[in-house]
Amino acid sequence: MAESKAIVKGRTLPEGMDYNFLRQKGIEYITQLASDVWTDHNIHDPGITILEVLSYAITELTYRTRFHTKDILARKSDEEIQDFFTARQILTCNPLTIEDIRLLIIDCHGVQNGWLEVFNGPAFHYRCNEDDRGYRMSLKAKEGFEKKVLKGLYNVFLQLEEDDELGDLNTNIIEWELEKDDETIPVRIVTPPVEVEFPLYYKEESLLQILDGEIKGHEFVWLDRGELSFEIKIVFDGAEPFSVSAGSFRVLLPPYVTVDVVDELEQMLKSSEADSFFKFYTKRLKRILAIIKDVYCRLHSHRNLCEDYVRFGIVKSQEISLCADIELAPEADPEQVLARIFFEVDRFLAPPVSFYSLKEMLEKGKTVDEIFEGLVMQQGFVDRDELRESELKDRIHVSDLYRIILGIDGVVSVRDLLVTNYLDGVPQTSGERWCLKLGGKYHLNLRHEWSRIIFYKNRVPFYADREQVETLLQHLKAEHIKPKLNGYDADLDVPQGRVLPLDEYYSVQNDFPLVYGVGKAGLPSTADARRKAQARQLKAFLMFFDQLLASYLSQLENVKNLLSVAAPVDATYSVRPLYNEPDKEEDDFPSVEYLLNDFIEFVREKTGSTELDAIDRKKLADYWKEFREIENGYLQKLREYTEPEELFLERRSRFLDHLIARFAESFTDYAMVIYMAAAEGSYAEKLDTLRDMIKDKEDFLRSYPEISRDRSKAFKYRCLKEEESLWDSANVSGLKKRLSKLFGIDNYERRTIGYCEKDVNKDFKIKKVGENRYEIALHIDVDRDTYSYREQALKSKRFTAESTDAQKKEAGTRISHIIERSPLKENYRIKKMSGWFRLELIGSDGDVLAQCRKRFTTEKDAEQYRDGIIKYMRSKYFREGFHIFEHILFRPVDDVEIT
Repeated sequence: MAESKAIVKGRTLPEGMDYNFLRQKGIEYITQLASDVWTDHNIHDPGITILEVLSYAITELTYRTRFHTKDILARKSDEEIQDFFTARQILTCNPLTIEDIRLLIIDCHGVQNGWLEVFNGPAFHYRCNEDDRGYRMSLKAKEGFEKKVLKGLYNVFLQLEEDDELGDLNTNIIEWELEKDDETIPVRIVTPPVEVEFPLYYKEESLLQILDGEIKGHEFVWLDRGELSFEIKIVFDGAEPFSVSAGSFRVLLPPYVTVDVVDELEQMLKSSEADSFFKFYTKRLKRILAIIKDVYCRLHSHRNLCEDYVRFGIVKSQEISLCADIELAPEADPEQVLARIFFEVDRFLAPPVSFYSLKEMLEKGKTVDEIFEGLVMQQGFVDRDELRESELKDRIHVSDLYRIILGIDGVVSVRDLLVTNYLDGVPQTSGERWCLKLGGKYHLNLRHEWSRIIFYKNRVPFYADREQVETLLQHLKAEHIKPKLNGYDADLDVPQGRVLPLDEYYSVQNDFPLVYGVGKAGLPSTADARRKAQARQLKAFLMFFDQLLASYLSQLENVKNLLSVAAPVDATYSVRPLYNEPDKEEDDFPSVEYLLNDFIEFVREKTGSTELDAIDRKKLADYWKEFREIENGYLQKLREYTEPEELFLERRSRFLDHLIARFAESFTDYAMVIYMAAAEGSYAEKLDTLRDMIKDKEDFLRSYPEISRDRSKAFKYRCLKEEESLWDSANVSGLKKRLSKLFGIDNYERRTIGYCEKDVNKDFKIKKVGENRYEIALHIDVDRDTYSYREQALKSKRFTAESTDAQKKEAGTRISHIIERSPLKENYRIKKMSGWFRLELIGSDGDVLAQCRKRFTTEKDAEQYRDGIIKYMRSKYFREGFHIFEHILFRPVDDVEIT
C-alpha cells in the first residue's frame, strides 16, 4: 500500500527558523528597552523594517546550522585532510589476548590454525649476596637458591594449509612406495615431529640451517633394525661441513608383508636421488620451517611487552575412525547421508576458521566494535565465536556424535557407535562407546577410509559407494569453505556529505527597500551630500549586524577545522571581512569601501585625498581591489579584536582537550607541570608555553592511532631487515612512544640520551692563538629550506695554559660551562654596538663566556640566531628521553653471577 503524502497543517518550526516568532521576540525586547521613546511598532517604522530584515537573516543562519553533520564537515575533493580516524585505524589494537595472537598466526600465509600454550621451561634459581648486593643465578637447583619460573613465555603450535605439491604438511606419516622383486609395497614412514626452539642467542647447529644452508647430503643410521627405526643426519656444506640430526624415524609395513625388506629399505632411505625419500622429506621440511619462521617473524613484529615466544612446531594430531550401524528412512540416499555424516562430524572434531568480508560480518549481526576488535587482519575478518570453537580437544563425548548423526535428514536411528583414536597410525583404543579420552590436547582428523559404516533399510544391510561419497563430500566442503581473502573491503568509509557554501553571505543591506539607498542600487544620481551622508550613516549602523552575521557563517564553515585532528587552525573565532575575494566581480557588500577608515587612509596615501567621491570610479575600483588583496589594517584589527593571541591559544588548547577527551585521554598532569614551570615567567614566555602545549597536543592527536593501537607492543629484536636497526632508530616499544607523546618529548628514538665525547669533539674546536694562548670555538649545524651547512657560532674568551694537561683541563672546564649555559635564553645578552649588534653568552659569574663572531644588523636578527644556537644545543646536549627495559629479555641461558 502506497504511503499517503499530505501537507501538514500547523507545522511547528524551530524558533530560529520561525520568522514570526523572531519578529515578535524582537518587538518584546524593544518594548522592554525603549518603551518610553519608541511606541510605533507598525510596519512603516524604519526600526521595524530593520528588525524584519534581521529576523529573516537569522532564519537563514539557523537553516544552515541545522544541516546534517556530514554536510557541515564535508570537504572539497582536492583537500587532502583526514579529519577523522576510520574504524580500522582507531578501534583495532596490537594483538593483546591469546585470541588476538591466534588471529595473527592464522593471518599468516600457509597457516590454517594456530594455538598457544604457556612455556613451562627450565626454571632458574637465584641467591642474593648480602655482602656485595649482587646475586647468582643457576639453571640447576642448588642449596640456598630460590626457584623462579618466568611468566610471559609461550609455545606456538601450527596447523598448516595443505600444499598442492607436498600434500598434508601436518601429518607425521609420509606414504611411500618400496620396490622389491618387481613388486611395489606401500610403506608408511613415521617422521619426527617438527619442533623448533628459538633461543635468545643463535645456535649454529639447528634445523633452521636448512632454510639458508646448502645441503651436501645425509647420513643414515639404523637405531633398531628389528623395529625398523632409524636416524637421518642432514649434512650441510661449507668451509667446515657439519651435520644436524633430523630425529628418529620409523617404518610401518602393511600386515601382509612377511618377507625381509630391511636391505631394500636401507637402500631406499640412503638414496639422494631427485625422486628419493630424502629429497622429498627435506623439501617438505624446508617448506614447514619456512612457514614457521614467517610466523615467528610476524609474531616478533607484534610482540607484547614482557612476552616472548620460545618453541614452534606442528600441532600434535590424532586420527579418529567411526564404527556404526545406522537405520535409514526408505527414501534416504545412502551416499548423500554418509557424505553429510562425514562432513558434520569432521566439522565437529576440527571446526574450521572461516574468513569473511566486512559486509558478511555485518550480515552475521556483528557490531562494528566486535568486528574491529583486536588485530588488523590482512586477509579478511574472523568470527571469534568460530575461533573459540576451534580449540584443541582432549576428549570426545560419543553422545555428541549421536546428536550430530541423528540430526541428519534420512537417519532414523544409530546403533553400536564406536570411536577409535590413532596416534602415528597406531590404535590407542579398541573402540569407545561413551567418552574417548585422548591423553592430552590434540587436533583431530576423521579418517573416512578407516571408518566402517553399515546402513540398514528395513533390516537389510548395505554399504554406500565410497567413491561417490568422496565426490559428494568434496562438493559439500566447497560449498562451505570460506578461504582467506585478497583485496577485501577492510574498513568502513567515513560518511561523505555535500560540500556546501556554508560561509557564503549576502549583505542584509540588499534586502532593504530601494528608498533606503543602502542596497546595490544605491542612491539616485541626483542625491545631495546630505542624503548620501544619511544613507552611509545607516549603512555603517547595519555594518555591525553584517559583521556578526557574516562571521557567524564563517565560524560555521570553520567547524570542520576546529573538530579535525589534522587540519591546521589559526583562529578559533573565525571572521570574514565585509567584502568579497578580489577575483569575484560582483560585490555582495555594496559601497562598503566608503565606510572603512583603513581604505580611506590607503587611498590618501595613493592620491593625497580622502574624498572618494571625487576620484575616478575606475581608479577607485583598482584601489579597492588592491586593498582587498593585502593584509590590510581593517582585516588585522578585525582579527585582533575578535580573538587576541592569548585568547586564541587558550581556546585552541581547550578545543584540543575536548578532542583528546573523546578518546578518554587527558593532558591534565602534563599541563599542570608546564603551567607551574612557566608561572613566574614573562607574558611572552607564558605564550610560548601555550604554543608548545598546543604543539604537543596536536602531535599527540595526529599520532593517536599508533600510540593507542601499539600501547602494549614491544620493540622488535628479531628478524630485523637490512634497513632496520636497534640503535638510533624508531624501533621502540609502543609504551615508549605513548609516554613520549604524553610528556611532550619530540624524539622517542632509542639513542644516547646524554652527550658523549664524540659529540664534544665534533662541535668544539680548540685553537691556539699565541704562545700558550688558546680559544674554544663552538660549531653548529644550520638548516635552510633546501640545504644545510656547518658554521662557527660562538668563540670563547682566550685563556692561558702552560702545559698540555693544563690546556686540556681548562678547555674541558670552559666547554662544560658553555654547554651548561647555552640552552637557556636568559644566559644570552644582545649588546648594541656602533651600527650593529653583538650576541654574547654570559657565564655564571656575570662575565662574558663566549660571543658570536657575526655582526647583526638588527636586534631581531641576533635573537633569531640565538634561538638557533639554543635549539641546536638542546637537541644535542640536553636530550629528553628514557629507556624501557624488559626483564624477560635478560632471562638467563647459563649460570651467571651479577653484582
